[in-house]
Amino acid sequence: MSCLCDKLRREDFAALTNQERELLNRLFSKAPQLFSPILPQSRKRRSEQSDNEIQPYHLQKVDELEKTYPCPNTQQVLDGRGVENRLLDLASQTDVYVRIFLAVEQSDQVIALNQLIKRLHCFALAQLHPKGSPIEPIVERIQHSVRNVQNINQKVYNMLWVGRQWNKIAKTLGAVASNVESSNPVIGVLCLLGTGSTWERASDEARELALRRLCKKTDLHRQAIKYDGLVDSTVKRILDQRPSAQLGPGSHSARPTIGLQLTRHVFLPPILFGQARQASTLPNAESLAASDAAVLKATPIGTENKLLLILLSFLSDSQVSVDMFFQAAMPRRGWATDGGVESSSSEWVLGHTLSTNATIKAAFDRLVELSLISSTADARYSVNANTRTMILNTLPLELHSFWRQQALYVACAAIPWKYLHSPNLQIRETIKPHIIHTLNAVRDCDGYESVPLDYMTGLVSALAEASRFSGLKWKRTMITEARKILSHSSNDYLELLIVQREVLLDRLSKEPATTVTLNQDLNNDRRTHAASGSAIIQEALNHFQNEELSLALSIMNKWSPMQDPVSTLENIIIFRINILRGKILRYQGKFEDAVQSLRLSQDLIKAHKEIYFDEDIGDLISELADTLQELGDFAHSEALLRTQLSQDNTPATKVILQLSLMECLFAQQNVAGAEVYYADLKKCDTMTKMARLRLCIIAAKLCHVQSNLTDAFAWWTEALQAMNKFPPTSGNATCIIYLSLCDVLKRQGQKDLEQSSRIELAKLQSLSSHAEAKYWIAGLRRWHEYISSPSS
Repeated sequence: MSCLCDKLRREDFAALTNQERELLNRLFSKAPQLFSPILPQSRKRRSEQSDNEIQPYHLQKVDELEKTYPCPNTQQVLDGRGVENRLLDLASQTDVYVRIFLAVEQSDQVIALNQLIKRLHCFALAQLHPKGSPIEPIVERIQHSVRNVQNINQKVYNMLWVGRQWNKIAKTLGAVASNVESSNPVIGVLCLLGTGSTWERASDEARELALRRLCKKTDLHRQAIKYDGLVDSTVKRILDQRPSAQLGPGSHSARPTIGLQLTRHVFLPPILFGQARQASTLPNAESLAASDAAVLKATPIGTENKLLLILLSFLSDSQVSVDMFFQAAMPRRGWATDGGVESSSSEWVLGHTLSTNATIKAAFDRLVELSLISSTADARYSVNANTRTMILNTLPLELHSFWRQQALYVACAAIPWKYLHSPNLQIRETIKPHIIHTLNAVRDCDGYESVPLDYMTGLVSALAEASRFSGLKWKRTMITEARKILSHSSNDYLELLIVQREVLLDRLSKEPATTVTLNQDLNNDRRTHAASGSAIIQEALNHFQNEELSLALSIMNKWSPMQDPVSTLENIIIFRINILRGKILRYQGKFEDAVQSLRLSQDLIKAHKEIYFDEDIGDLISELADTLQELGDFAHSEALLRTQLSQDNTPATKVILQLSLMECLFAQQNVAGAEVYYADLKKCDTMTKMARLRLCIIAAKLCHVQSNLTDAFAWWTEALQAMNKFPPTSGNATCIIYLSLCDVLKRQGQKDLEQSSRIELAKLQSLSSHAEAKYWIAGLRRWHEYISSPSS
């Protein structure tokens, strides 16, 4: 407990006990001259005082204060408008004093933003609570609302003291800048100075000299004025206009205060608010503090490193990467209800301190040095089994729910979203076991009903994105879990996300297609409307796969964007529809119309530089190039393919582009050029079944025209076998392959085999006479003309 001298020196009159107040009253009555104001030394004279006349201790302190401006971390926070976005909102807590107390409690970490939030809340509390007024009513109200918090009296004293120190700093800056003793305080300075404790504990003399020097040498005063409005509006939002209790012993009634309605702050993740925290009655910051205190008490590991180790213990025992945590620390891009792109701050509690690859790697390496985790040569890390067991056994059970939710967030935050993030194939395999592990843990231990509504959209959307990862079983698991989460709520947008993925899964599994039923009344925002467009695309693809091309086109025509301006997400749906429409039109032989449709998609890529079309660009360019080849525009097709091949492409994209270019070169009778790609592609063993079919056909044609009949027969035979892996609707393409085999047999002189093959060919031609897909595989139309000509 501070003594009377310390309280008077700090002007911490709110901390005076009743006995100390009585003592001062007696002193005032007997010796009032001691309380007379001392005339202040003139500003002019004080400003003329040389540094040499100041004690060395103060000069050292002044130098230390000067070094806190500018503060890069604080400036980064201000540039990102982090202050306005991170104010605590406890919707159920109407008492302003309790809200401020909890906000300061939860910002007790060595993080620039959280220290700034703490500073502003202390400043607001000092403005709200008159100097010299008793604090007992505040303490009583906090005790009434908050459990498991110790030393509330001392904490409130400290908050008031900190707030009043910053009030004095703001007044001193105003006086120094204007040379007027009673000038207005410049409260914007609260946002600009780093190392707050250094300023709070410095003497008035050291503060004044440091501020005087900073005003002469830097733009501190100008910048402080610039941020005056931000601090003012933030303090008003902290104080809030909602009713707050009147001060008075035992009083819990409400009185109005100034300010605006608060916004949700995301210093701790939304998933930790509300029902998800039922497993623990501790406030969020105390969960971190309790976790820090519970484990590895004697190990010099550092708070952030320790908390990172706890988090690792709640992930799968598979390896993790630096990139996985870097993605979790970054602001997340998502789709807003207006169909635009929105960005939300990281909900990982360590995301502000471990926010770069360098800081994350340093934390991992420190844990490796202490033999708490192990690492590999390619910078992958895993928790040692003994460490994990020790952490889970030492950490109190009431804290496990907190860390399960954190682990789930980190695992899902690393999922790259199509169109919003660059494709990252490597991280997909890294995070898959952690997604499964954390989902199972939350489902089995806390229940999906613990997921708050404000986090549900992000979580279900992330699982829908994760279902794009390879593996049918994996895809099914992601959608199944997403469906379970959504069963605890009703959300039209999320329902459409899941339905379209279920339709895809049924098609991949060759199961009866899920029926897509769209209620036009639910398309009340552009995001939901765009999701209905995605569902329509999946329905159209079902008919496309069955070669019901006209029906697929009519289904896609059901959807159109809402009234102008068209949103980004709606433009992505238009992009996808036009690729599919262009493909169908080419299959039908409407090549000019196909090019026009594909050009629309190409224009959208150019118009939306902020969107990642990487996963679709190969399909678009190869489709456009194939259509141009059908029109005989080989030069343009080749140039288009070579340009795209010069870019960064995924391995799968590179293969389909090379196959199209190989076909283009063959059509131009550049056999040597085509064989260069043939030599490379025939070694590839990771092709899709469509790419493999096309390679077989092009390779067979190369061998065929060079009279390498043995290899030609082998390639045509493999092409026929590959054709059997597709739905039994591709009759025209199969007929051309049969015809090519007959031609090989004829040239080999195997008349009996040729005759039996032609009988089978005739049957197949009669069955496929009504097929809609006349020109499924690009290049077969020209090849059919070649082998059907008398000169072939």
